Amino acid sequence: MSHVLFSHQVQQRNTEWNIYISLVNIIPYMTMLLIIGSYSDTHGRRIAFILPCIGSTIKILLEMAIVYFDLPVWCFLFGVVEYFFGGVYTLFVACFAYIADTVPKNMLAARMAIIDAAILGIGAMGNLIVGYLIHWIGYFYPYLFCLAGKVTALLYAIFFIPESVDSERILRGKQDRQGGCFQNFYKGLRIYAIDNGTNRRWQLLFFMAVYFIAEIIHLEDIRTLFELNAPLCWNSIYIGYFGAFDDIVKCIAIIIAAFLLNKCFSVEGLFLIGIISSFFHKFYIAFVISTVMMFLCEYAAVNIPKGQSSV
Repeated sequence: MSHVLFSHQVQQRNTEWNIYISLVNIIPYMTMLLIIGSYSDTHGRRIAFILPCIGSTIKILLEMAIVYFDLPVWCFLFGVVEYFFGGVYTLFVACFAYIADTVPKNMLAARMAIIDAAILGIGAMGNLIVGYLIHWIGYFYPYLFCLAGKVTALLYAIFFIPESVDSERILRGKQDRQGGCFQNFYKGLRIYAIDNGTNRRWQLLFFMAVYFIAEIIHLEDIRTLFELNAPLCWNSIYIGYFGAFDDIVKCIAIIIAAFLLNKCFSVEGLFLIGIISSFFHKFYIAFVISTVMMFLCEYAAVNIPKGQSSV
């Protein structure tokens, strides 16, 4: 009984701290995503690759120190430093923008679908490997592998990625005395502040509020807690297997959406399909009572990634 009570207390504290971390992260994340994205339009894409790699490297070093020295949980709040450099989603945006700069329009959807699939495929491998590493050697040493990957990505971004924005456009951006890259940022903010007579502003604000709440709840962390406890009682290996399986199914869904459904539905229709499928996916998980049901949920309610570029 005491073990069950302790487990519930750990889950409660974990959920509380996930909310605190999400609240701290979301403002710099959304702000820097817009600023760095606008900056890269006029000053070159490479900066949008380099800054997120620097931020994530610093975050990994901080978390390694927290785990190694057994520091208090509130120290994880300092991980917000990653989002002052843009965060992982800025890196994804940079990848998609780079493809848009270098690929003909008639091949754009296919190339972006390949990027989506590659990201999820690598994520599947990571989930599978990390599950075993945590089971065999604990939490600290997997951070070393993550750190090696972050540093490698940073060096590659600095020395090997060619610039995709033409030099004349970069020169104009540097010579612009009227705000340059920030003009696009200000124009983006005006969309949320000034209505055009179609209630666009309230629709966008409602969408942002829903996104804000979803980001705070952070379903992935809740799902991990659900998997660790009854009725599933998974260890890190099973969680890694499911994470890898989830990414593979998403990868297949992206390919289907990009190459097959794209011929039958508009972009808005695909986005709506993604939202509906995601809803049923999460609704199904709420009623899972066995490992078999958990894995079947990926087929029973395919979670088509609604925010991916291919959609």
